[in-house]
Amino acid sequence: MKLWKELNYKEKAARSFYATCCFALLILIPNYPIGIYFGVMAFNGSGTVYYLIKHHRSNASD
Repeated sequence: MKLWKELNYKEKAARSFYATCCFALLILIPNYPIGIYFGVMAFNGSGTVYYLIKHHRSNASD
């Protein structure tokens, strides 16, 4: 297993997406604060999009 620093942007986006999917399961907890849920999802989703954009830009410059 590679360290976070050793991953390329595509691998970082994939791992970020997996974490987002795991956090999405928080909605199944009864009485879970919806504001915290949306905050976590927005934070993780924006990280995934960031790494996808960086991956796209790094491939476009090649």
